[in-house]
Amino acid sequence: MSIEIGIWKMDKEAIRIPSRTLENEDELQELIFRDPSLISDDLLILGQYVRTAHGKEIDLLGINSDGELVVIELKRDKTPRDVVAQTLDYATWVSQLGYDDIVEIFNKYKHSDDSFEFAFEDAFKHAPMKDLNETHLLVVVASELDDSTERIVLYLGESFGVPINVVFFTCFEDGGNRYLTRTWLKDPMEVETTSATSIEKSKKELVERDILRLEFWTGLLGFSKEKTKLFANISPGHYHYIQTSSGKSGLNFIYTVKEEEGTAELYIDRGKESLEENKKIFDDLYVNKDKIEESFGAPLIWDKIEGRRACRIKKKIEGGYRSNKERWPDIQRNMINEMINLHKVLKPIIDRLDI
Repeated sequence: MSIEIGIWKMDKEAIRIPSRTLENEDELQELIFRDPSLISDDLLILGQYVRTAHGKEIDLLGINSDGELVVIELKRDKTPRDVVAQTLDYATWVSQLGYDDIVEIFNKYKHSDDSFEFAFEDAFKHAPMKDLNETHLLVVVASELDDSTERIVLYLGESFGVPINVVFFTCFEDGGNRYLTRTWLKDPMEVETTSATSIEKSKKELVERDILRLEFWTGLLGFSKEKTKLFANISPGHYHYIQTSSGKSGLNFIYTVKEEEGTAELYIDRGKESLEENKKIFDDLYVNKDKIEESFGAPLIWDKIEGRRACRIKKKIEGGYRSNKERWPDIQRNMINEMINLHKVLKPIIDRLDI
């Protein structure tokens, strides 16, 4: 299946922007290392050029919010057989890694002073689970997709349930500016599901949890559309949270759900190097704590998260995705009411912030 990406500039007529092959895939690797969202918004990089027990080096090794390790290998000038075989070889080593191994890798290859636990919670808004690496994902990065790589990857996934995918990037140049487009061979969500469903019975909890959370968010968003435009353009997912912007960058209204607890919250994180700014925004809001809680009608949890970059203001709701499904509508409506109220109280104050 040949895939071609094109970009046109809209003027009096459509002007196609020329594309070119990336001459140096090391540059692409460095971009991914600095900004993992090029691959996924749900990715924390553990290390670059991670050495395996077999003396080989993984281009990039990451982890997602579900504790799945993600092997990222750039194709470069390797043949399709070589890059896929190499990625599978890395998977045999990665599959044996436990919690302590992952922490050790992070500490060895990290590019900051943060601990693994700090970085994980900072990236995913929850602490790392004890059973990390129940499954893993394999990603081949290429500047173009050739037929041979496509055939091999699809065969491995469809015939043997190997959780492997290919993402390719196309570079465009216009007026001295360069742009990247990203295209996946397979839907990443489909690959994650393949990864989960191909493991042993003892590991099927991951699949069940994902399905329950997807069902929970689907119901909540359905009820939400009946009452508010908040989250109207948000799709349900299988993660523990869904979010929408407050209108100010880095300040998001977020629902979270755990097994027996949910929250409606304002999450403050303006990105890298924003610790002081985040704390100042929190303090500016905290000055109005009494008025905010009076308007809200109940106490809120003001969590500055000392030692962390982010901050949050939240309201807890009893009940979560492990609660009896007959209770879900009440839990979801309670979460929606708390979110509407939180948004009503905080949005005018946020709009006045000079950020």
